[in-house]
Amino acid sequence: MAKPRSTNGWLITPHVGAGPVRFGMTRDEVRRALGSKGMAWGDMAREEFKLGQDTVEVWYAHEPGTRASADERCELVVVRGGASLGGPELAGRGLLQRPYDRALAWMRERDPSVFLSDERLWRRGARSDELGVAMFCTGTSSMIDEVMVFAPSYFTVLHPGRWCLAGEALGPPDVPDYDVQQRPPLDEAIAEEWGREIRDPQLPLRARGVHRDDVHPVSATKLRETVAWRWEVAVAAMEHVRDVPLEGELRERIAAALRSVPGITEVRENDREVWGVRGDAHGADLVSAVARVVDGLAWEIRAHLQIRHAWSS
Repeated sequence: MAKPRSTNGWLITPHVGAGPVRFGMTRDEVRRALGSKGMAWGDMAREEFKLGQDTVEVWYAHEPGTRASADERCELVVVRGGASLGGPELAGRGLLQRPYDRALAWMRERDPSVFLSDERLWRRGARSDELGVAMFCTGTSSMIDEVMVFAPSYFTVLHPGRWCLAGEALGPPDVPDYDVQQRPPLDEAIAEEWGREIRDPQLPLRARGVHRDDVHPVSATKLRETVAWRWEVAVAAMEHVRDVPLEGELRERIAAALRSVPGITEVRENDREVWGVRGDAHGADLVSAVARVVDGLAWEIRAHLQIRHAWSS
């Protein structure tokens, strides 16, 4: 079969598939449908195909922590568009590169129960379970640059994430119950050490290969020596998160959170997971500020670590 040149004109059939790709197809069937072998990502849960200016990702049902199998079946098609209007069509309308607000109104006419993504934790987006489609904007763009076509139960059961019905407010992000406590210094060169102690019985110690101590710990230490950069803040998750855009977003938010603490005048990165802080502040305030950032992106961090765990298994 000839390789498609773009996704323009691909028809979205709700709960069935997009263009020549159908849910339930094996990897080999998808490759034949798209006329080429895609680039397999390290986690083996997805393959990427280039169709002209469009990028198509096909995701397969894959359990993190297990090796990929030729029998795994397609459950999600993601299309990221080029510069032109078009892309996959739903009810005669191409979805890519359209104004998000207009597309959202159009979607709600066809499905009043549209869900919106939690922009504090993810990108700006809308999802219709009835239509089997989600659409997103990246960064500050107001144009749709990504469309997801998903199998039934993909979001409701397998990957619930953070969504709310359009017109409703999301509650605060799920965060663990914890205390920020001062700890006995482990080194005589340290004057103070602060950290948070998770005391949430609902937060499992380990879930799907990811230990909570790889996600949530934040600590701050103050040197005994009187120097300009006396405080250091360590963030456990940053030892493991190594892929953009999540790594970049975390680093940007952590630096901004530290700068917002009263008394702090300057922030720098001392190491992959350690920030130096200049100024006079309280250790508990430094820990709490960064903990809010980590908890706000904890869902994404866990998903990233699950993929890395599956890759290394």
